[in-house]
Amino acid sequence: MAEKTFKPRLREAVKTAHQDALKKSISPAIRAEPYQQLAFQSIEVTSNDLILGDSAVIFCVGNGKFKAFADKDDEIQAIFLPLSPRRLVIGTSSNTESDIDHGLRQQIARCSHNFFIADELSDANAALTREIGRAAIPLSSDQLREIVAEVISDALTC
Repeated sequence: MAEKTFKPRLREAVKTAHQDALKKSISPAIRAEPYQQLAFQSIEVTSNDLILGDSAVIFCVGNGKFKAFADKDDEIQAIFLPLSPRRLVIGTSSNTESDIDHGLRQQIARCSHNFFIADELSDANAALTREIGRAAIPLSSDQLREIVAEVISDALTC
């Protein structure tokens, strides 16, 4: 019973919070500023085993954390855009090494929402499917807790 009550309300609350955040977004020129500070290059990946995530671009932010999106306060260290199993566009800040061996395949899978595309069916790629979605949520844990608390509070007052 609780699931039938809370699940639809939680979905609606998350959707509303996301829409509110988008409405409060800053101007495109200001949003583009952090990217202008990055040096971009297209590189060949010798392992020839990159996967292409459904979030397309992934970000490595100030604390070395990988995300499917960048918040306005994030210090972007690097941006990764896989183009093929052997080609990658990477944007790095001047104080970041362009070493791509951050477990990039795993990070791409973690930042994917529902799927990734691989060049071949392998045990390693199959194992990566368990990582899908682990870093793809556009809300922080604190934001999710706040939304859940609000939904529960609203349900209890009805």
